[in-house]
Amino acid sequence: MNRKLRVGVVGVGGISSEHHLPHWKSSPHVELVALCDIDSDRLQKQAAKHGLKETYTDWHELIERVDLDLIDIATPNEMHAPIAMAALDLSKHVLCEKPMATSAVDAKRMLDLAEQRGRKLQINHHFRFDRTFRDLVAFSSPADLGVPYFAHARWHRRRRVPTAPTFLQSSLSGGGPMLDLGVHVIDLAMMLMGFPKPVSVSASSGTHLARRSDLGGDWGDWDPLAFEVEDFAVALFRFQTGATLFVETSWLGFHDKPEEWFVRVLGTKGGLHWPEGLVVQESNKIPRTTHLTGSATRSPYEQSVHGFVEAIIHDQKVPIPPGESLEVVRMVEAAYISARVGREVPIDDVD
Repeated sequence: MNRKLRVGVVGVGGISSEHHLPHWKSSPHVELVALCDIDSDRLQKQAAKHGLKETYTDWHELIERVDLDLIDIATPNEMHAPIAMAALDLSKHVLCEKPMATSAVDAKRMLDLAEQRGRKLQINHHFRFDRTFRDLVAFSSPADLGVPYFAHARWHRRRRVPTAPTFLQSSLSGGGPMLDLGVHVIDLAMMLMGFPKPVSVSASSGTHLARRSDLGGDWGDWDPLAFEVEDFAVALFRFQTGATLFVETSWLGFHDKPEEWFVRVLGTKGGLHWPEGLVVQESNKIPRTTHLTGSATRSPYEQSVHGFVEAIIHDQKVPIPPGESLEVVRMVEAAYISARVGREVPIDDVD
């Protein structure tokens, strides 16, 4: 392209204002043109901060601008698919916050529409650009890891409930910690395992603590009566290869740490631990553990945003394939179905 990409952003809350807008502004290939948010005060604050005059409270009006090349979506989960599909249908490129959608059907529609319109689509699984994780990926090959047969992914919080209605109302969020936190660690585990085909899942979820009024939150109090999603969920996934993945997620729990997250993968030749950056192997019956300190790099969010821009400019594949993001949504949706019916269910049931 011989000109800068013109970008419009829908949603200027915390993630957007801290991790999206600064990196659109820092790209030499982008012109940040317009912002949209239903909160007019927040909208005007961010517009003033970034020197922008074009603002909207209706996302339809923003994406219908013919001078925009790319739409960035950082809204409540339930709006990801409607906005993305409308933008793609108007031949805009789309960067969307995770999760891709709240259902596999909608995620598949997004993917199909991007292919039909010849537009780029990327879901912002920014942890893929974490410097230690990127170094671990280099050791996920058959030569170093061997055949992966088990992974354990956890993201627990003791008292860190996101108190905004956009997280707690099921009509806006689509789910609780399994959708909010689980998509991150599932995506990382799947990448280290080589994205094996999931075939079934057995899951459990519940709202065990959130409706109590005697518990405080690190991020403020929430309305127990308005809490519509789970505060805890676990899932065991089985893959066509015979491998398994166990996932634990919670916003509330009597854990011994304020917050803990990790992904551990076991293979026939080694093991990988994130975020510690450990490669566990053995040579001639002698155990060996390599500690990867992580190479110097830019912010994961910056790499995601700038990498997406580069893919558009040079007409290359996007850094995070949307088909993989779709697979994560299928797995999470199947986990919710399993938890609801109380038995193991085939992943393909969600297609």
